[in-house]
Amino acid sequence: MPETAAMDGACATTAGATPARTGGGDYESNRAKIREGAFPHPARSSGEQRVSGLRLLSQAKQIDRARCPRDQQQVGATWQPVRGFRRSHRARRGFHSFHKARGGSRRSHGRGRVAILRHRRSPSGSAIRLLRAAVPFLCVAASTLLHGSSLLLLAALKVVPGEAWRARVSRWLVRVGESWIAVNTRMIAWFTPTKWRIEGLEGLRRDGWYLVVANHQAWADIPVLQAVFNRRVPFLKFFLKKVLRWVPILGPAWWALDFPFMHRHTREQLARRPELAGTDREATRLACQRFARIPTSVMNFLEGTRFTAAKHASTGSPYARLLPARAGGVAFVLDAMGGLLRSVIDVTIAYPAGTPSMLDLFAGRVPEIRVHVRERPIPEDLLQGDYERDPDFRARFQAWVNGLWAEKDATLARLLANA
Repeated sequence: MPETAAMDGACATTAGATPARTGGGDYESNRAKIREGAFPHPARSSGEQRVSGLRLLSQAKQIDRARCPRDQQQVGATWQPVRGFRRSHRARRGFHSFHKARGGSRRSHGRGRVAILRHRRSPSGSAIRLLRAAVPFLCVAASTLLHGSSLLLLAALKVVPGEAWRARVSRWLVRVGESWIAVNTRMIAWFTPTKWRIEGLEGLRRDGWYLVVANHQAWADIPVLQAVFNRRVPFLKFFLKKVLRWVPILGPAWWALDFPFMHRHTREQLARRPELAGTDREATRLACQRFARIPTSVMNFLEGTRFTAAKHASTGSPYARLLPARAGGVAFVLDAMGGLLRSVIDVTIAYPAGTPSMLDLFAGRVPEIRVHVRERPIPEDLLQGDYERDPDFRARFQAWVNGLWAEKDATLARLLANA
């Protein structure tokens, strides 16, 4: 049975043999042992005796016996480095010195060097992750280009006057939008290992009007919501920031789909120009008039921004995992829709492995997504009312929204309980 040797955390294996460990932690003494021939020359020994001098000398100063795995790889398998090991210039120089001490040259290490080069030239983990993300991203980008162009062509037909005609064009646009989302969702499902756990989709219809509210943690929330509700409820319409109108392809596509663009003014801007206070309400009213033509699901993130620990602390949120809900915008939407919105779809999104980015979603670094859906009736006395001028109505509406948010916080805790 050929001899095997291990020193300073490096192991060599033979078929059916257990690794023999050699003590000693002094670098110079180890070099002396190499010169004396205590270990076989990697290039001159058989494949079963191949010892990586690079791996040997690079860890000669710091012995870590725990890193030597008990279940050794079979002889002939691709060489694997100790976790955290890096092939520095100093280590490579020590590798050549190892052969020189044994009477060899820089090119005399033959098969041992080939094995090392094979490992060094293999793609790094970051490159693999980037490639894994690039495939679904490019597919989604191609789908976006195709569907976005189709939406712009159909949107040009809206210039023809007539409400019936425009309603028909809107239905065509919705079908293209649903196809766009379906393709994107399928690409993510094909190229990523993400597991989806969805609760409460029973009883939803496509022939009604819904108000959809959800917690907001990341940009990935949007494709998640689209994947969950596409072709299960009427097409989701988001309230978007006005600056997103100029995003190439996406901005014109959102405009064609009648997504409302809002210009959210700061308190300082409103203090200088009070007349700006009514611009967002007017934009919402006009958008709701378009929503009334065909069944629509109006999507709203009540928190108004993505959840972060810093925002949670600065707002003094009474909830453990949510920011305070902003009820004013939803109250105005309900009033402007004139009673068409009879139900609210309460959505809770949880990422057990942590809040992901959009790149994480495309790269398959989101192991699981959990979504809880619950349809709730909207109280009759809250369907219409003056949120700004009626303090009693405002108090009732805020109490209702705060109750939803308290239940959502408990639901989010339950979804993350087994993470």
